[in-house]
Amino acid sequence: MSQPDNLQSVGGNAYRKTASGLSMLRETILGREQFDFAFKEYCRRWAYKRPEPADFFRTFEDAAGVDLDWFWRGWFFSTAQCDMEVTAVIRRQIDCGDPAQSAERQQRLDAPKPPNLALERDVDVPRRAERYESLLDFYETYDPHAVTEEQQEKFQKFLAQLTPAEKELLQFDMPLYEVRVHNHGELPMPLILKLEFEDGTSELRRLPVEIWRQAGHDVAALLVVPKLVTAVTVDPYNETADVNYGNNRFPRSIIETTLPLTKPEEKIENPLHDKLERERKAKAAAEKPDP
Repeated sequence: MSQPDNLQSVGGNAYRKTASGLSMLRETILGREQFDFAFKEYCRRWAYKRPEPADFFRTFEDAAGVDLDWFWRGWFFSTAQCDMEVTAVIRRQIDCGDPAQSAERQQRLDAPKPPNLALERDVDVPRRAERYESLLDFYETYDPHAVTEEQQEKFQKFLAQLTPAEKELLQFDMPLYEVRVHNHGELPMPLILKLEFEDGTSELRRLPVEIWRQAGHDVAALLVVPKLVTAVTVDPYNETADVNYGNNRFPRSIIETTLPLTKPEEKIENPLHDKLERERKAKAAAEKPDP
């Protein structure tokens, strides 16, 4: 909301940024129906008058019934930016307390751990304990994933105290995905998440901007998803004016570019001028008499 004399780019700030802000309000923040109603109400109230920006802000909030102070302050009264990054995606499974299921899950999680390098190099070295069984101790045959009778009895006593509804809740096996997002900028925006599944399909989840109210710059969204998620992208359609789209996807995508071997030409791109120039040359060649 600076005076034009203090702006380096009057067109960008007065026209393009304002138009982008109204587009975000209509398409993402409010929705078309709510935005159109509020805009018509603004036109009705201030027809043939001289409204100030504050009048537009107040009328819009009153007609839409939505608190938009965060948007006016960030988009029009500051140079705050929005740069959301998906920092982590964690798949969680309901733990019903069954020791057998817990042991199986832990064994599956321990499997991808890297092997011990020293043990791999000494795999062909004979061990003294193999020659003398008296050197073997308890941990030679100990299985940390084995389920004991005490654990099973404790779990059965726990089940006996539950109601049928609580027992049914323990059977919930749908995965929960915790999506962690960090905003490197100062402008909050609605959280738009595109979930890509293992079967090639995708789904869009929209969370309101109020999710940032108590979160600061970091927020975690817990989603119940019926399929296996392979990738998550925040703001997939560039609706929130994110200034860095390279960190919006998790896992990261490989960036493709070129390595020029020659010095690029210093030329100002003007496709319309180039098209007209080609047409002029073609017309001149067609009108040129044959020798």
